Amino acid sequence: MKQRWSRVHPEVEAAVRKIQSLFRYRIVRRTILEAIRGKFELVYDSDFGEYFYFNKETGESQWHKPLLLKTNELYADDAQSSAAATKIQAIMRGNLARQKLLEKIKKMFRKEYDPKTGDFYYVHLDTEEVSWDPPGSRFLGSKAPEIEVQSESKLMLERDAEIERLRKEIASKDKEIERVRSSKLHQLQEEDRSLRLVAALRGSKRSKEMDEWTVEHVVAWFDEMEQLSQYCTALTKNRIDGILLLNMDTVDLEELGITNKLHQRRLNVALKKYKDRYEQKQAGEEASEGEDDGSLGSETPSELLEEEALLTSDEESEVESEDELVPTEEELLEIKQDNENIAITIKFPGNGIDHPALGDIVRCHYSMYVVQKTGLRLVESSRKMRKRPLEFVLGVNQVIVGWERALVKMTVEERSKIRLSALYAYGADGAPPLIPPNSPIELDVELLSIRKRPYWNKLLVQPSMHSDRPYHVDDPFKERQGADAEAISDEDEEAGA
Repeated sequence: MKQRWSRVHPEVEAAVRKIQSLFRYRIVRRTILEAIRGKFELVYDSDFGEYFYFNKETGESQWHKPLLLKTNELYADDAQSSAAATKIQAIMRGNLARQKLLEKIKKMFRKEYDPKTGDFYYVHLDTEEVSWDPPGSRFLGSKAPEIEVQSESKLMLERDAEIERLRKEIASKDKEIERVRSSKLHQLQEEDRSLRLVAALRGSKRSKEMDEWTVEHVVAWFDEMEQLSQYCTALTKNRIDGILLLNMDTVDLEELGITNKLHQRRLNVALKKYKDRYEQKQAGEEASEGEDDGSLGSETPSELLEEEALLTSDEESEVESEDELVPTEEELLEIKQDNENIAITIKFPGNGIDHPALGDIVRCHYSMYVVQKTGLRLVESSRKMRKRPLEFVLGVNQVIVGWERALVKMTVEERSKIRLSALYAYGADGAPPLIPPNSPIELDVELLSIRKRPYWNKLLVQPSMHSDRPYHVDDPFKERQGADAEAISDEDEEAGA
């Protein structure tokens, strides 16, 4: 049977023999490895930080691994565990030694503060030696112990910190004062220039013909009129002389900054006699000296008001009524609606001077309440909810209409309680879900500050290439005026002859 199987399957027989030889080799290899492990021992040398092989039978040691081990290691797991344990022990001993050293240093030194230099120094308690460097910083580095500051040094340190804070605060205040002073100085320089011009010409004689007035004459004339002296700076800046003022319309006055309707009407009333005289002069009509002295008025606006008070005719009474600046029907209706829908109760008065105008940026604290039958319900607050004041441009509908109408009646630093009807608040729609429809509103408003609206100052007299309607010096009126002057001089020569 064996011979027949060999003849039939020679490959299988060769494979079986190969497997048997490998198995025997492995058993022999394992036996030799166990014998070597029983003969040698792996030992760690702490001086060199390496392992060596110790022969337990002969007592000899060697650094290189026995050749019979080949790629195998002798008790490799035990060696790694021994090395890790040794490393951990070294770390623990180092930490304990460092901790004991830090505690000893803290007991040996005290930390003091030097107010002259603003630094700390360290005093040895036994030798009283002083050092600027922290104890142990040379060999401990950043891990040097933090020594507690003495109580007296803490007080001096707190005092110096408070002094430094106050110094910075004073420096900040000085910068703010310098900034405000510079801006005010620039503004005062502009105003002072106008005032000096006005002072130089105040009370001086002016021509009865306004078209002959210079810029300084116009500025002095405005300064003499009540409520119009605030525009003197704009007149000086735009170089408005008499003939320009006579030919200005409402749009030109608004560009000059005279936007108040009452001021415009007052100015038109004061200009009436000068415009009449100017029109007569252009039409070639000559008024008698008596008419100039009486019916056309006098030299200054104050004299004009005195003459209007003495007029008795119907035409003169009409002029006097115009000078009183009676509000129009629209203005009266607006005032009536404001009184019906706005109720203002002043809690803390303001400075009584700085009123906001349309276009100004206002900054205020506020609290808004909905008026209910049970009382007031808080809806929004800049102090409790927003945590900061509210800034908005007055007159562009950024807030409800009643708020804007009430603000123009307040002054800076004023705090008032404002009760608004639904018409001047959120109306019939309300502002769901917080404000129901047709709900009155109560506001607690404090006006903190005002930033005046920026004016775009456009020069009314511009070079010809920059304006569609330039003002020419050689206009027909001046040509005719020059011709009249030549004719008068000819007549004088004939009379003299």
